[in-house]
Amino acid sequence: MTAGVWGVLHPPQKNIKNKNTKALLKRKIRVSMKEDIYFKNMISLVNASKVYHQSGEEILLFRDVSFSVEIGKKIAIVGSSGSGKTTLLSLLAGLEPPTTGKLLWDTKDFFSLSDAEKNEIRRNEMGFIFQNFELFDSFTALENVLLPLELLGNADEEKAMAMVDAVGILHRKNAYPSEMSGGEQQRVAIARALVHQPRFLFADEPTGNLDKNTAQKILSLLIDQLSSKQSLVVITHDMLVAERMDEVWSIKNEKLVRER
Repeated sequence: MTAGVWGVLHPPQKNIKNKNTKALLKRKIRVSMKEDIYFKNMISLVNASKVYHQSGEEILLFRDVSFSVEIGKKIAIVGSSGSGKTTLLSLLAGLEPPTTGKLLWDTKDFFSLSDAEKNEIRRNEMGFIFQNFELFDSFTALENVLLPLELLGNADEEKAMAMVDAVGILHRKNAYPSEMSGGEQQRVAIARALVHQPRFLFADEPTGNLDKNTAQKILSLLIDQLSSKQSLVVITHDMLVAERMDEVWSIKNEKLVRER
């Protein structure tokens, strides 16, 4: 809350004689503080639309999307292939801007921030899990997990080791991606995404390349590793994945629709 806002809501008490007025002002202050805390713990798309231009044609993926992710929520976004699910995830993660509308991070217009400010948010506040794992082939499992900490200037190998242990692959810490199964690689990817304790985790088809049994184990592992101070947004075509989320949304006819 800025000093200016505080001054408006909380003028000097000696100038207020009416008890009812005092009580009303105190209530407004409490409400304002709650709203301030609330909006500082979410990301929001506001009236967002996304248009691509391809071969001279204008392709509208979705329009007027207003959508928020609160801390502690697990959200699935489903839809047909090509509907814009991954693009929507990229917008929420600040990887690309909407054609119209805004992305708000803690009440700030994300794309009005400097490149340095945006990069700092991405490094500190976000974690990513991909369908194809996107591990560095020349890095061991442990080195892949250590990477986000190194980027933050805190190469804490013990912390990375603890995360590798938490996802059940401590015995494979020195293995390279080419030496690991798909399930093992995704465990490394989960550990890498969570090791720096980001508030927001974005997962694009995290079980898409895994068999059904392995997919459920990986999903359970991912959910178990989340704290109440972290949010998860999952893009998926697997309704078994979606059913385990708090909210399910779908893209239909260029609109984002709440399914559950």
